Amino acid sequence: MFKNLDHVGFTVAHLDKALAFYRDLLGLEVLWERVYEEEYVRKLVGYPTLRLRCAFLKLPGSTSTLELLEYQNVPRTKVEMHRATPGNAHLCLAIDDLDKLYERLKTAGVDFVSGPEISTAGPYVGSKVVYLHDPDGISIELVELHKEEGDTMQPQRAFVTGGASGLGYAVAEALLASGASVAIGDINQEALKEAAKTLNTPRLLTVELDVTSRQSVQAAVQQCVDTLNGLDTLVNCAGVIDFVPLEEMTEELWDRIIDIDLKGVFLSCQAAAPFLRGSGRGRIVSISSDAGKKGYSLISSYCAAKFGVIGFSRAIAGELAPYGVTVNCVCPIGVASTRMDQKVLDWLSKRTGEPIAKIMAARAQTTPMNRTATTEDVVQAIMFFISDASNFLTGEALNVDGGVLTTSAIPGIATE
Repeated sequence: MFKNLDHVGFTVAHLDKALAFYRDLLGLEVLWERVYEEEYVRKLVGYPTLRLRCAFLKLPGSTSTLELLEYQNVPRTKVEMHRATPGNAHLCLAIDDLDKLYERLKTAGVDFVSGPEISTAGPYVGSKVVYLHDPDGISIELVELHKEEGDTMQPQRAFVTGGASGLGYAVAEALLASGASVAIGDINQEALKEAAKTLNTPRLLTVELDVTSRQSVQAAVQQCVDTLNGLDTLVNCAGVIDFVPLEEMTEELWDRIIDIDLKGVFLSCQAAAPFLRGSGRGRIVSISSDAGKKGYSLISSYCAAKFGVIGFSRAIAGELAPYGVTVNCVCPIGVASTRMDQKVLDWLSKRTGEPIAKIMAARAQTTPMNRTATTEDVVQAIMFFISDASNFLTGEALNVDGGVLTTSAIPGIATE
């Protein structure tokens, strides 16, 4: 019935002083801080003017966390008998079947602060929660984490780079459909506005992002953490491609591809790592390519970057594995619905004089599964690595190519 001790919480008189003690003296890692003034929180606690400052810290060597709470604007006459009293403690326990446990405890005469209800604020939005007191008056929070029926997804707080279009947009859409809260980062502000309008959900955050800038990446990740109350999933989708012969390649052209496609992955992983470690089930999924496993003429910088993404991911997979963080790559062939592959198809059409439809048909005939890749093919692979089904997989680079890199098509079989 009990899954794990999610966190231990203490009420403190002054959060800044408490952080100085636990962070600076004891060495705990601060995951995030936030101020709550939502009506839901005020109603739950019973103080209509409440301002609640909250911080979560990572316990060394553990996936559990410490929560520090400072209650502000609380009537002095009520402080003495409530959780707002400095020094008060509470436990948060994750539960499989909250309704069943609630009925058992209710029959036993347990003192409940509230019955089962769906959380609309804090780190467990969408989850069912119950608040009660033990025999000594210690507050206990029981939470049944929200999960869609039949899926293998835990509720995510995800950040998707390059999320305003193409594969990044499709991944964000799938994550939102699974119940996750999602931040999408993109350098294209107009595309971000359009994505926000189309996806149209309060669980979406749009963030202007330049993946080549450390300052931009760090600010975007922090905004994501502050708004979503943490971060447990990073999907690196930002990328570009250019067709340039070796002898015509300039440093500027080379650096542009390497900076966006490889350095961007490094900066995003580095900025997100502390929060992913603290989440207890962190996920990093980066889009590499078939060009990350096989060299292709005229895209040497792109190949170098995508080979690098796989090598980098495998290196940091070992560093993050002890903290429950998995790091994996997907390596798709071209997906015609994306802006990047449209650029590839346009280039091929101009170079060969063939219409794009004929190029697509030829591509399908050289694919053992006798068709071209779809956005859904790639998204499903990414969602697999995010899901609990991949808990024991890390450092992998999964081909999403219909067998192109591992086998060969049978000649003479045409696409139906």
